[in-house]
Amino acid sequence: MMGESQRILFNFIVQYLTSISMSKSTIVNFFLVRTITMLITFLTFSSLTYLPDSFVIISSPVQNISIKSNDGITNAGITLKNTSNDTITIEWVRESNTLIKGWDYSICVYGKCLPGVPEQGAFRTLKPQEEGFLKLHIIPHGITGSGSVQFKVFDKTLPDDFEILTFKVEVIE
Repeated sequence: MMGESQRILFNFIVQYLTSISMSKSTIVNFFLVRTITMLITFLTFSSLTYLPDSFVIISSPVQNISIKSNDGITNAGITLKNTSNDTITIEWVRESNTLIKGWDYSICVYGKCLPGVPEQGAFRTLKPQEEGFLKLHIIPHGITGSGSVQFKVFDKTLPDDFEILTFKVEVIE
């Protein structure tokens, strides 16, 4: 439904276009084609820019770990879930590692444990609605201090759609 100002503007445009030898049916067709073109363009670009997430972080993407320097092994994990209808492979890249020299640490990535914190790797494939995890294990050997490690995780087929996972560790007396 047109408001009064829209109706006045439309009538003005019709009068102007009529004065330059365009029939009313040509004017209506012009507006109709223009409106349909704009709608198709909008729908095309809006569907191209929407990429659904193939996974979600179930637990917090940031784990704060506080342990005593004489504690044995401690671990903390972050859980992911495949929310797509397909089997996916989650890959990871280490973004930073400021964990203290002298601590023993390793990560377990759903399906395998690795010494230290490698630069990159991948989860085993996740079936639809299946969960996976990334865990950090630490043995501080009596050394106090703090550090962190960050990972960028992403579906192998959608590397620009990523999440950052962070483990912040504080070892106290």
